[in-house]
Amino acid sequence: MVRRVVNAHKKGLNFIRSNPAAEIAAAVLKNPQTAEQFQGLDRSLVVKILDRIKPGFGDGCLSRSGFDVEMKLAAEYKIVKRSITFEEFADTSFAGACP
Repeated sequence: MVRRVVNAHKKGLNFIRSNPAAEIAAAVLKNPQTAEQFQGLDRSLVVKILDRIKPGFGDGCLSRSGFDVEMKLAAEYKIVKRSITFEEFADTSFAGACP
């Protein structure tokens, strides 16, 4: 089940990276559940929003360096009782580790 969820997530990320914002907006606005999140916004504004956030979508890999930054902040602000390692946090067997 985990593999199927991860694969679906990666397929969605690939769709976002591979298609223009207008096509992503069309897919999002076609579905009543996802269109609800953009209710009241003009389609051209939705395209513009998607175009701006699109570069922030990766390929689904798990980033060791990103984790290290977040863990350092969590420990510094005492959000966690103790730091953990990337290996304690992540199982990269399905999503893969970032290079």
